[in-house]
Amino acid sequence: MGFDVPILFLAYNRPSLTKITLERIMQINPLNLYVSLDGPNSEKYGDLENCNLVKQIVCKTVRKDCNLHLKINSSNTGCKYAVKNGIDWFFGMVEYGIILEDDCLPNLSFFDFCKVLLLKYRSDDCISHISGSNFQYGIWRGLRSYYFSKYTHIWGWATWKRAWKDYDIEMKNFESSSLFDGKTVQLPMNLFRDVYQGKIDTWDIQWFYTNILYGRMTIIPNINLVENLGFDKFATHTNGKHYSYMKYSKTGNLLFPLSHPFFYKVNFGADQLIAFKIFSNTFYNLFYKKIFIFSFFIDRVISKIKYKIFKGYLFRINNI
Repeated sequence: MGFDVPILFLAYNRPSLTKITLERIMQINPLNLYVSLDGPNSEKYGDLENCNLVKQIVCKTVRKDCNLHLKINSSNTGCKYAVKNGIDWFFGMVEYGIILEDDCLPNLSFFDFCKVLLLKYRSDDCISHISGSNFQYGIWRGLRSYYFSKYTHIWGWATWKRAWKDYDIEMKNFESSSLFDGKTVQLPMNLFRDVYQGKIDTWDIQWFYTNILYGRMTIIPNINLVENLGFDKFATHTNGKHYSYMKYSKTGNLLFPLSHPFFYKVNFGADQLIAFKIFSNTFYNLFYKKIFIFSFFIDRVISKIKYKIFKGYLFRINNI
């Protein structure tokens, strides 16, 4: 029997990455695969050829026993709308599902992780996003399989139609929202503003904004489950840039059955680390950075102890 959770695969003009990620998806024998391909940019040399190669790879790689749903744009719509329209199309047909872009290579345990949690939190409006990515530098947060965050990492993720219906790519209510009341901290308001003003061509910051606006939480695995392969010259946003969390994107295996947190509570320490490493210019002065770095190394030591406790706990559960 195949994997019965719908999967959306988003691709554009990177044949080699498309092949690698699709072959990984095929390993779980998906019953329903939705593929959304952006069209060629007439101003990019070789784009038409690469887009055609991507289509050929999809047709050759997806097995005949998989129910393939294909959406192909005749021309290029750009990162912002290609992804948004692809996800809209997906949730026009399904109630929940997993979303992968061509450069996001998941560990096989990622799929079962998403499946368990998509069903567990299917009707829970407090949760809007299940991430496959973890950027905690090996720090184990809590003693469970995952923790809660306000950050929506999108290198391999899953969500529900009930949550996606609130997504507004134009952020029309941004200036009138309560985020400007000065009480909300740890938010990259300058980044939100740049996206709102159209200075950045993207779609994911708007999804992060939606998560914050509606007071919803993200699920983050305590082990990274998705490796990003897209740090090359063909990438839209990561071409040639150095991301400090890039070298920590190697994946590991998550133990099953999952151990679930008892309480719905954002892990403040984990979110502090994300704020510090990704948005540090926004939040922290030099003095605070020194304090935070010291705290970070303490957390690493404590985390090793927590992980040993967690593995022992799961071993006992599995052998009862």
